[in-house]
Amino acid sequence: MLVHGSGAHAGYSVLDAKGRPVPAVKYDVGAGHAYVIPLAALAAGRPPIDMSKYDIPTLSSAAPAAAAGPNGAVAHYVMGILQVNATDLTGSTTTASGSVFLVNTDSVTRWSTPMAIASGVARVAVPTGHYAAYTTFYETNPTTGVVTTYLVATQDFTVAPSVTTQLNVNERTATVPVTVATPKPATADMAQVNLTRGDAAGLTGSVNLFGGGPIYVSPAPAAKVGSFAEQVDWAGVGPAGTSDQYRYDLMFPSANHIDAKQVFSVAQSQLATNRDVFDIDPAVASGDSGTYEVGPVSAAASAIEDSESVPTPGTLTDYLSAPLPGYSWGQGYFYASLPTNPVYGSVSLDTSNPATAYPVGKTVTRTWGQGPLTPQVGQFKGALPCNACVDGTTMDLGLSPLDDTNPDSSGSIGGAVTGSLTVYRDGTQVASVPNAAKTELTGITQQAGTYRMVLDQDLSAFGFTQSTSTHTDLSFRYQPTGNPTLPSGDTCSAQGTSTTRCQILPLLNLSYALQGTDGLNTSHSAVQTLDLTVGHQSYNGTGSTAAITGATVSVSYDAGKTWVAATAVSTGGGHYKATWPNNAAKGTTPWLKVTATDAVAGSISQTVANAYTIGSLS
Repeated sequence: MLVHGSGAHAGYSVLDAKGRPVPAVKYDVGAGHAYVIPLAALAAGRPPIDMSKYDIPTLSSAAPAAAAGPNGAVAHYVMGILQVNATDLTGSTTTASGSVFLVNTDSVTRWSTPMAIASGVARVAVPTGHYAAYTTFYETNPTTGVVTTYLVATQDFTVAPSVTTQLNVNERTATVPVTVATPKPATADMAQVNLTRGDAAGLTGSVNLFGGGPIYVSPAPAAKVGSFAEQVDWAGVGPAGTSDQYRYDLMFPSANHIDAKQVFSVAQSQLATNRDVFDIDPAVASGDSGTYEVGPVSAAASAIEDSESVPTPGTLTDYLSAPLPGYSWGQGYFYASLPTNPVYGSVSLDTSNPATAYPVGKTVTRTWGQGPLTPQVGQFKGALPCNACVDGTTMDLGLSPLDDTNPDSSGSIGGAVTGSLTVYRDGTQVASVPNAAKTELTGITQQAGTYRMVLDQDLSAFGFTQSTSTHTDLSFRYQPTGNPTLPSGDTCSAQGTSTTRCQILPLLNLSYALQGTDGLNTSHSAVQTLDLTVGHQSYNGTGSTAAITGATVSVSYDAGKTWVAATAVSTGGGHYKATWPNNAAKGTTPWLKVTATDAVAGSISQTVANAYTIGSLS
């Protein structure tokens, strides 16, 4: 399982050893527990599983409930016995196996543990009151290995004291297939049925069922107690071997019941076309293919991401529906160093963007992994944690370790990074963290002062040949008040339990766009052009608006021993066009050094070793 981020903003993938999606269910009742359980773990004939192994608190939508007792029950409630009697597809009541996900509709925090059905029965003591139950079964085709999932919904029933409440669930009542029609042929890669159940007080819990095989559901009415919503997401891939690889990623509006017809369709006029281009380091281009990940992201709940192997370098067309209100599309690109390298490393680039980033009826091109890859604070459009923010006397300072040309990328490196982050205030060192790009300061002085961050990062051990190391020296003038407020939906570690929103610090951001490079970040132009954008850290357009006062670019052809100033011309608004000759031998990997300043005493100096490669020049 891969998790990107944490809590409400996390994306995750459940994959097998070959990187294919695995059928699973996520159960999140907002009590500090979120279970993500592969359905294979619930197979018939297996002993009862240890649910604690599948509890991933970082994906929970809320903090733990107080005074939790055995089996997730909260103490001091009158208890009753619930017995679930299951019938499988063959009509047997003794061989049925599955899993029951309860939601207490008086208060979702009163129960937070899945129930396993063994030999047709699940029995447990629960707080008395009103409940909903969502029961999953699955069947594996012995020839193809394809898993079919069956979901039986029981919307409202009551567990009484002093007697055993009997709940009968029949796998054969899940008769309605979830199907999707697309403009061009596509095979389902992953379908997700999201069930959100609210209690009488308005708190919600969720059961999210996802997998690559067919899903059948039982029709169900609207909720009698609390609220209910069913919402379907679907991902499909075009036929293998097509010259232009494509896929669909779709979200459909929710309903307050489970309809007896689960047929969804979409027209081309309702879709945005996202043309994804994948660049890669030349050293690993002949190794494993890269992985493209995509899924819905919201401020309320973490979301499953589908993944697809993509050629590197290469392209993929992704047809996206407009995300539902409150959601954005989370996307990512992942590639790793060669398995033969002594030290394993992986590059992971992620972004989260709202509907405006994917205009319906339009084509948007995004190049992933275009170098140089550098640490930056970022300029993000979707919901993400703040890199450098302050709340009262607590300050977060850091950078995304490895960002590409896109200012809304949040990149990271998997593996043992060599380097250090050192922080100074008014010339005095206040923090030093080895092999990390972020730190948190507490008890900061509530007076104006100058902070300086120095980040050294060395990736050379991984066997990459480009952007192998960086030296970033970044300063900003801190003011205790008057900084922009972090927008709602974005998160800030410094905030902690405070009710005030964090303030965004005025750190400078560099966005490199080397022109004329190919999918191996190799240039074939005699004169190299860099479109450089200098701005400030921002979230959904909010951040410092201080004027950019200058920028310089230098290039070195001898690994930083000597430097030549490039011609850098301002084109306005923090944009600069820099040019220099590629007058070194084929295969040379020039170094770049960029400096910039703003009108509020901010500055940045960044040196990138082996920023790109010189190829055959035209």
